[in-house]
Amino acid sequence: MKLRAAKISSSGPGCVTARGPGLSFTYHLDDALWLVEGVSGNMVWTCAARSRVRLVDPFGAGETRDTASAALISCRQERAENGSVWRFQVIRGWPDGLIVRQQFTLSAVAPDLQIELALRTPRGYPLAVQSLDLLAAPPGFAENLLARSWHEGEDDPAGRGQDIPWRLLDFGWSTAEAARAIALTNHEPVEATGLMALGRADNGVLITLGFYPGDAVAGTFRIAGSSRPGAMRLEASSAFDALDLRPAGVTGGPLWLSAARLPDALIRYAQWWHREAPAAACPTLAAWSLSAPSERTTERTVLDRLHALLEALRDPAVDAALIDRGWEENVGDWTPDRERFPRGLRAVADVFRSRGLRPGIGLAPALVARSSRTFREHATWLVRSPDGAPVLVGEPDLFALDATSSPVIDWLRAIGRRPGDEWAFEVILLDMLEALTVAGWRADGVSPPAAMYCRALRALRMATMGRLLLAGDAPVQVTLGEVDGMLVSSRPVSRAEPSALLRAFLAQSGTPVGVRAVVDGPDQTIDEVRAAASIACLGGGIALFGGDPRRLPPERIAVIQSCIPPFDQGSVLPLDPFAPDGPTLFGCSVHRPWGDWFLLVVLNPTEAPIARTIALRRLPLAPGCYDAFEFWSQSYLGSVSEYLVLERIAPGGCAVVALHPEQAIPRVVGTSLHLTMGAVELQGVQFIAAACRLHLAIGAAGRRDGRITLAIPRGWSPGPVRGTGGSFAARQPTEGLVEVAVHFQDVAEVEVEFWSREARR
Repeated sequence: MKLRAAKISSSGPGCVTARGPGLSFTYHLDDALWLVEGVSGNMVWTCAARSRVRLVDPFGAGETRDTASAALISCRQERAENGSVWRFQVIRGWPDGLIVRQQFTLSAVAPDLQIELALRTPRGYPLAVQSLDLLAAPPGFAENLLARSWHEGEDDPAGRGQDIPWRLLDFGWSTAEAARAIALTNHEPVEATGLMALGRADNGVLITLGFYPGDAVAGTFRIAGSSRPGAMRLEASSAFDALDLRPAGVTGGPLWLSAARLPDALIRYAQWWHREAPAAACPTLAAWSLSAPSERTTERTVLDRLHALLEALRDPAVDAALIDRGWEENVGDWTPDRERFPRGLRAVADVFRSRGLRPGIGLAPALVARSSRTFREHATWLVRSPDGAPVLVGEPDLFALDATSSPVIDWLRAIGRRPGDEWAFEVILLDMLEALTVAGWRADGVSPPAAMYCRALRALRMATMGRLLLAGDAPVQVTLGEVDGMLVSSRPVSRAEPSALLRAFLAQSGTPVGVRAVVDGPDQTIDEVRAAASIACLGGGIALFGGDPRRLPPERIAVIQSCIPPFDQGSVLPLDPFAPDGPTLFGCSVHRPWGDWFLLVVLNPTEAPIARTIALRRLPLAPGCYDAFEFWSQSYLGSVSEYLVLERIAPGGCAVVALHPEQAIPRVVGTSLHLTMGAVELQGVQFIAAACRLHLAIGAAGRRDGRITLAIPRGWSPGPVRGTGGSFAARQPTEGLVEVAVHFQDVAEVEVEFWSREARR
């Protein structure tokens, strides 16, 4: 299939070309220009690029070298990984001994390409590297990415869609930053970091780009639109902050590029970590923070909140109780304040454990306060600015430790041992890890940033061995796979907002992810509480709730109980990533032995109520009729085949809808026991046709009251209800629906008999 969008060419002999599904790649040996052509939806596109090296001398003078200026030394290509990838490597060199290696890996099974750029230097090389630009616009190219609609094999002469703006989805390099959607404007470059997707509302994604762990902690993208329809300037680089070069060299990337549908691309991107370093399965975690930002944390306040939590939830399905940082006397020393914790932290942890909860604690080992003993006695342990002053991090009088220093690594090991060995905590949250990557002067100027960060994190990992280690405010790409879980949003979620759900797919890496959810905000509505709890439940396997249990009315307690445990059997993915007002539709396919369905989440981040009409063709569903049931209103929305209508979503609220394929037998369409409406609380569903009975096996921790909603064929009605493990009753509120009220503890089995019209005759 010829790609009609290609308008860029380079003259001269010596081209290497490879084609994969949906992508083709060409490299020009004479001038180091390379082209990628792809098909995405109804768009075809071409990207032209070269690679650049940005260097700096000891006096701060910069130098930029294009790979075209380096002499060709060698090139080779090969099939690898049982023929599933094609790999092409080019080595070039400059007269001063600097060697650059470019490597391109094209998948034979998916529309994916990986790009690496590596430097090797002679001993004593005087220059440092500022950045490696893996994808740079060639000289003379104002735009290097061209996209065009393609209909039935012909260019789109009318320019349909030219007025629809391009949008950028920035997933971010650090969880300290929110994921965001940005409209692309002409000639004004926009920056994204870590992982980004470019697309349009009418077509979906055009291209997805992401950095995998390398020598840089993060990669940066710069993209700008232009007055030419479909023409943009795209560049991607790995930054090193004036890293001294050593003979072992330094590598930029790998940079991953995909032309796949965005849901497929996100899953494949995350699963790279699972393939490279398979992690041990980590169970879901529902925890409660007993600290309050507006309240001084003391032993008394923590235990009062613990007592209130146990009273409120009765049979709490939360696994752990957490004391957030704020318990310490000084940031950087990480010793408890004896006035506020007179019996010590171990006594508090023992109380948590005696009440059936795993004790957890938070600290920020990368930070040092000016008031701390560590600052006074070890000032050389800090990252410095060029003028010699310690680098401030985030808050006044907080500074970052230099993780290239061996004494600092020893200190981190000692700090990491305290929570578990001395105080007997089982869950440890390492907060503000991003501080380890702050720009500045360090003791070792030749350690790549990623190696420095991973060295520090692994020292902490070894020190906390046997405990559950969570990361917060951390660089995403170099933290996945190194910890047991990661919070993907630094700001607690208190209402409907897309940022946290945009990162839920990261759980496919094998590392559970999640968010903090506030449920007791002073001006927070019940609809906002439901949205925050929904995001926590579906955010990737970890839900950390925060709030004063003493202030929670029964209505809010019920919301929390219905979202515990968090869902970890799939990832919600964005369905409208390039919508004009930002992504608000998310969905996940749920697969259970007794049935499959689709879970749709519709957010309303605005300050006014909205109504939504959603075309089912926009969802990853097979054509047909579906039973639609909304969880928070516990309402059956009918059988839908073309459009789903949600008449009202409250400001800051959300709707969660289960879409089950319609069947001509009694079937479950919704429950009130858990947000997923069957994925967690239903262990088995079987219709016994010969006896005209529906058998339900239920499992949910604690004493539970709720209902299971069934759809039945027209003319059918419920008969006797039998069960074990609780009390049960059935009623038929309307034709075609049956509600089964259940009251049980932990597990139960229910059997509902039905009478059909034919049977009554």
